[in-house]
Amino acid sequence: MADLLATIVAAIGTAYTVSKNVNTFVRRVRGAPREIQEMGEKIDTVRAVLEALHRKLEHDFKDIPPYPESYQKDMIRILVNVNDAFKRAEGIVGNLEMPEEPTAWHRLKATVKLKWDGDDITRCNESITFYFGLVQIFLGLTSA
Repeated sequence: MADLLATIVAAIGTAYTVSKNVNTFVRRVRGAPREIQEMGEKIDTVRAVLEALHRKLEHDFKDIPPYPESYQKDMIRILVNVNDAFKRAEGIVGNLEMPEEPTAWHRLKATVKLKWDGDDITRCNESITFYFGLVQIFLGLTSA
């Protein structure tokens, strides 16, 4: 179960970093695209569920894992994919230039036109939503 806990901690750490960067971008850029705002909200939500799962596994199931070994391996694969989705989100936001001072999206958009891909953000949001559902299922299994 140590591998599972370590993978959860890694995903939480990545989510925290990405969320911080997304929220900074949204705060500094008035009128930031709704897709970016939603991405930050989804990452925060997934992070909260991962934190709840981590607490439950670490405290309620300290010595006895609630899942068979095969479930743990599946969960680790899912969490690695979650972490990859978070890293894709980080790449998207990282490609958008972070203004030094607050600015409006319409001003910034002209300088990032080639880097802006709304479809990529939509796909990333869909991926995060999908994995969020899977993580919720595993959290639900710890309550059974």
